[in-house]
Amino acid sequence: MEAPDNDHRKQTKRHPVCTHVPQRKASPGPRCHIDNLPAEVLVMVFSFVLLENADTIPKPQRTALLLVCKFWTQVVTESHFFWTAIDWSSTELEQEWDHSLSLSKGFPFVIECRGDNSRARNAHKVKALLNWAIIKSVRIRTFRFMHRTSTETWTLVWEALTQANLDLEEIELLNIMGNMRYQPKQDRTFLGTHAPKLQSLTLNAVTVPWALCAIPTLRELSISFHYILSWPDGSDFLPTPVDILSIMASTPVLETLHLGGIDNDRAQSSPAFPIVSPRQLKELNVEGMPNGALCSLAESLDLPQTARVNFTIVEPPWPRAGWDAETDFAQLVSLLAGYSLLQDCHLELEETSLLVSNLRCEIKLSKGGHIIDYKRAFRGLSAQAGSQVVSASISSMYSDSSREPLEAIHDTFPDVRLLRFPVYRLGDGFGDWPGVLEDRGRAARGNLPESLCSKLTALEVDIDVMNCLDLSGVLSFIRARNSPNRPEGDKRNPHPILRLRITAPSKRIPAPQRSIWKEIKALVMSCRFEATTWEYEEEETANSEKGNEDEMKPYESSDLED
Repeated sequence: MEAPDNDHRKQTKRHPVCTHVPQRKASPGPRCHIDNLPAEVLVMVFSFVLLENADTIPKPQRTALLLVCKFWTQVVTESHFFWTAIDWSSTELEQEWDHSLSLSKGFPFVIECRGDNSRARNAHKVKALLNWAIIKSVRIRTFRFMHRTSTETWTLVWEALTQANLDLEEIELLNIMGNMRYQPKQDRTFLGTHAPKLQSLTLNAVTVPWALCAIPTLRELSISFHYILSWPDGSDFLPTPVDILSIMASTPVLETLHLGGIDNDRAQSSPAFPIVSPRQLKELNVEGMPNGALCSLAESLDLPQTARVNFTIVEPPWPRAGWDAETDFAQLVSLLAGYSLLQDCHLELEETSLLVSNLRCEIKLSKGGHIIDYKRAFRGLSAQAGSQVVSASISSMYSDSSREPLEAIHDTFPDVRLLRFPVYRLGDGFGDWPGVLEDRGRAARGNLPESLCSKLTALEVDIDVMNCLDLSGVLSFIRARNSPNRPEGDKRNPHPILRLRITAPSKRIPAPQRSIWKEIKALVMSCRFEATTWEYEEEETANSEKGNEDEMKPYESSDLED
């Protein structure tokens, strides 16, 4: 086997990776520490470093991978794929491509085009690459064109891909990210005819007819229309639920379908949608489609039990009359709950998002920078949807003193058994929440109902004392719940399990609070409930470390030792 060349410029051309890997050859001498790894793992590592981080890892470091050990070099150089990353800054592109072709041993190419090639003057380089592939009869297994392209460049790419003399017989993955409008003139069944092995198709902001996606061998389809939404006539290029159902019906082995940025006023609810049963579908992810279309799509799907559904309601980038995100969210959740897709689900309430999910289904409301009106969303939920939520978590935005989210959860989700909430800024009201939730036999302060979350069996509290000025509230809370005189509750009205997690930046605990923090850590070691403390290190500037060296001295665990 030829020894690796020490010339870094030449080594950059040797980047093959394969699915069919060579057998390990016996080699005398000490074994390398990676010799116990399967060859498939090494191939995966190499492809990730070369392709996923091609823009951030310098070439000398990437090519040095060939020199790790003899077995590694054997795996890389004797593979049945040839992986090449295109360096658009080079002035000798064709010579470098010829060199790569000479090393490929006739194996199919996996071509990656990355970076920003949006300038029209770079279009000739893309055209040269594709013409070279046609002239040299290069077999392509994977083609990823991940550029922010100009219209001219994108036109060249698509026309070259759809020329009959470009060998697409073995292509399995086609990934094109554009940002330009272009309506191809080729027959709409071109890819299905000329790419008989195509299994994965990803199009980002690319205006192609939907019928082009109707490929019988396709297993994964991902299309995003976020950029197209900004066009005056962008809705003319976007799919409707009928289009989506048609794609599912014409791709019998489709396993993953991801559609992003679909905000089409034409895609409203329509009666008498055909029922489609994609038996092989494992994941359906739809983002940004109007709620009426989402509901129509959900009603028209007969999904297998193993399929996972992700629906995301996204606030449009411009105001739309009559649009009510919270109402849409409640309507969709209630609909899917009626199909038994949301059994035993979890509710996650954050400032700008609301999520209901379980292992099979996920429904998310995202409003960008706007605060969600969770009360309106909760009021719109059906009783059936409310009874299927068994756990909930509340964002730190609501965890300081406000009891309104807790009351809303109590009123809407009667079967909640697990409640999680973090506390970031500790105040006088810190003990109220756990006290109300644990001691159901007494009237809660602030006129809260006695039976708040009556089915609660576990309460998890995360406390981050980073911005805390007084740790005495935490200390009092732990002492009260660790007291041997505290009643344990009874069988009819037991206290929920309390899990307390306290985290603190070790270098930012103020000097007056260190003694309290040490006492908290000592109490936690002998708590009658589940409690943990954890100190984490923070990166600080040299000036801040120098100026606060005495005040911010980190707490040493040895201080607890006798």
